This record gives sequence, C-alpha cells and structure tokens, in this order.
Amino acid sequence: MARTIFLSAGHATVPRVAGTRANGFKEEELTLELRDLVVPKLRAYGLTVKTDGAHGISATLSDAISIGRKFDIHVELHFNAGSKTSSGPFSLGTLSRKRFGVDLAKAVAKATGLPLHHNGWNSDTLSQHGYLAFCRQGGRGVVLEVCQQSNMEDMRVYLEKKNEVAQAIADMLRHYAESPSRVYDDHLPDEPPVRRVKTKKTSARKRVGRR
Repeated sequence: MARTIFLSAGHATVPRVAGTRANGFKEEELTLELRDLVVPKLRAYGLTVKTDGAHGISATLSDAISIGRKFDIHVELHFNAGSKTSSGPFSLGTLSRKRFGVDLAKAVAKATGLPLHHNGWNSDTLSQHGYLAFCRQGGRGVVLEVCQQSNMEDMRVYLEKKNEVAQAIADMLRHYAESPSRVYDDHLPDEPPVRRVKTKKTSARKRVGRR
C-alpha cells in the first residue's frame, strides 16, 4: 500500500502570514499556486494526498503541523530570499530526511535547469530561526525551497517552467510513496536546535520565515 502524503504551502493566506517579498512576488501566493498545481497530479496517480487547506487556501504553520500528523510523507513548499546572485533549489530538514530532501531539490533542478543551491541541502539548524517546527514536529517534514525569489532570473525560469516543476515534484513524491524501501534514514540522530539571538531588523526586505 502506498504511503500517504501531506503537502503544505509555506506561510498562509487565511489568515495571511506573509512570507518573503522580493522582485514584486509574495511568497505565500507562489507556494499556494504551486501546491495546487502538484496536488491533482498526485491524485491522478491514485495517491492519498492531504493539504493545509482547500484549493486556493493555505493554513498557518500550527494548523499545518496538526493536520499533517496522520500522514507518512510531509513536504512544505517555500521560495528562498537570499542575495540577488543566489540561485537554485534546496531543502531543509533533519539529517534523517537529507536523502529525501536532496532528491526533491534535484527534481526541481532537473525540471528548471537551475543549479542546486548548497548542493541541494541545508540542516534546519542553519535557518534564521535555529530550527524549523515543520521539520521537528508532527511528521518531521522537509521544507523545499523551490528557487531563489530574490534572483529575478530564477523567477523567470520558474514561471516559465512551473508546470514542469509541479510534475517533477509530483513524480518524486510518487516515487517515495510507492517505494518498497524506507523513505527516511531514522537511524540518523537529529541535530540539536540552535538558539538564535534576536536582533532588530531595519531592512525593508526582511526574510520572514516559519519556525
């Protein structure tokens, strides 16, 4: 029997929890659109998929964690905002999810032709928060940063290829859902969360993440 999938759109639209703002794009709108492109492709494969809201709606992080607890595979979509020259997809999570996260990033890279960012992976302890709740609670999921929202060329390529990206994500999720082998390397220990000292931000392009 195939594993069940929980797919979340990063940040939220109801109530709105703003993500990054770069190059005129709103992250929570990008993630929601992509989630809603991926889901029907997964269901066409006969897979059981749950989302963090109905079509056109995404819920808050706490709701997403709560909804996703009963499912086997957990992915949350994001668009990163680094420098203007940063490029490409990568995933964040705990070590036990690294193989899965890198494969998701590779699928996006292949669909877009963009390079892998950070070789396709970063520990969630290296996020601006010191850890990510989506990666630590509920199903201990993977955060997939689809591309660099702060890089206009990344966004141009993504918008041109977003249907291919949705198909690539769906195909990789199908592979893991239907694989007879284990999805996660649960023998690997989680890195301890890092406490970040909060500093006052003055930049208008503040990165708003979801811890």
